[in-house]
Amino acid sequence: MGRRLAADSVFERETSSDEPNGEVSAKSHAPLTSAQRVAASSASSTEIAPDAYGKEAKHFKVTRVLNRDVRIVLEGVAKDNKLIDSVYYPDGDSAKDLPLELVQNGLAKFVEWSANMMEEDAKRRLKSAELQAKKERLRFGQTMCPQLQIQRQSMTRNLQVVEVVSGDCIIVADDAAPYGSPLAERRVNLSSIRCPRMDQLKGLNLTGVIPDELGNLTYLQEIDLTRNYLNGSIPTSLAWIPRLSAFCKSGLGNRLSGSIPKIIGDIATLEELVWENNQLEGPLPENLGNLRSLRRLLLSANNFTGTIGVTFSSLKNLTDVRLDGNTFSGKMPDFIGNWTKLVRLDMQCSSMEGPIPSTISLLTKLTDLRITDLKG
Repeated sequence: MGRRLAADSVFERETSSDEPNGEVSAKSHAPLTSAQRVAASSASSTEIAPDAYGKEAKHFKVTRVLNRDVRIVLEGVAKDNKLIDSVYYPDGDSAKDLPLELVQNGLAKFVEWSANMMEEDAKRRLKSAELQAKKERLRFGQTMCPQLQIQRQSMTRNLQVVEVVSGDCIIVADDAAPYGSPLAERRVNLSSIRCPRMDQLKGLNLTGVIPDELGNLTYLQEIDLTRNYLNGSIPTSLAWIPRLSAFCKSGLGNRLSGSIPKIIGDIATLEELVWENNQLEGPLPENLGNLRSLRRLLLSANNFTGTIGVTFSSLKNLTDVRLDGNTFSGKMPDFIGNWTKLVRLDMQCSSMEGPIPSTISLLTKLTDLRITDLKG
């Protein structure tokens, strides 16, 4: 089971004016260029700042459920039709309660209004976990949450997590839904908890190009422009951001074009490059092999050509590589055996030549392998 593209309406529900877990809606009421939006978000004195542990809560969740099958128990439905669920992920022979783990680690708070949907024992465990986290002064402080009307329902299904939106929200793929249906991907909010808020620009319907001035934000650590309507090329000014660890610009709407600037290979702190479903072209720069901290390299559905340079053999921290849907040339490289931390590898429809190298047997942590249409 994997991620499937669906109609734009899949994501329209994300910008509701009444978020069930206490989030502040970021829906744009008038079209702004990306430069205007970045300037406005930086200069506004009334904008609510992100909570201190938002990134940590998201990372906690990413490392446990992303690209894995999880069991989702529907606890109820809020008045705006948002699903409120409990999520359990496999851990050996047992299943772990993700919301409970977040609360135990001080990365989420107990929310009374949605906890009323749960069984008393589960509710009691969450409340006790929060009290213990407060006693130990773990991370996230108290946050008020709006009271919403809810409807108790019950449903359990096994679905795959395809995106972690935040500490208390994930998107799952439903292969039972028709292709292109708004139900092909579902937004799932964890019941009875509220995680720290993260500051992001994803899904705001931004238009225009990425401004060069973004490079002036030298303390920026993560750029997530997913699900907007941006175009143009990748600004070389990104190399001026010394702490940048992630640059994500994929999903429906975005149409990034041109080649990847060689200078991107100089951003030694980069851990994630997520540029799927754009119109990028040309060969992959050799010096991307300098990104020794890189964990995720997602370049699916672009127009890349040429071979994958031997310098990429140095990327030994990679856990997720997706190069499918491009027009590469040459053989599938033997050096993929160096990527021993790899969990997922997608190379279908990449125009590469076979055979599959024997070194693939060294990827002992691999759980998701997709290779089809090799030439020869």
